[in-house]
Amino acid sequence: MAAYIVQCSKIYFGFSVVELRKLAYDFAKKANVEYPASWDKGEAASKDWYQAFMKRHEHLKLRTPEHTSVNRIKSFSKQNVQPFFDQLSELITAYEPTSIYNMDESGNLVYGYQSFNY
Repeated sequence: MAAYIVQCSKIYFGFSVVELRKLAYDFAKKANVEYPASWDKGEAASKDWYQAFMKRHEHLKLRTPEHTSVNRIKSFSKQNVQPFFDQLSELITAYEPTSIYNMDESGNLVYGYQSFNY
C-alpha cells in the first residue's frame, strides 16, 4: 500500500488521512485479509492502524489535498500552453534531446528527458 501511495503522489494524487483509512479498509476487504470488526462500522481502518502504518512508513507524509484555484484552471488553455510547446520543439531541434532536463522550482532535477511525442 505504501508503494501505491508513493505512485499516486507522483501523478499528483494525494490522500487525506480519512481517505487512506478508507483505502486500507477497502483493500483488506477485497483481499480477504483479516481485519478488526470495528472497521466495518465506519468502513475505514482505525486511527490506531493509521498511526502504526505511518510509524512503519516514516518516509510517507500525508497532507490535505488543496483545490486548484479558478484562475489557474482558466489559464490552462491551448492558447496559453501552446507557446511552451513551440519553444520546446525549437529546443529539441537545436539540441541533443538527451541533454534536456526538467528542473523544479528549487533547482532539483525532477527527471531527465525520456521521450517526447507531440
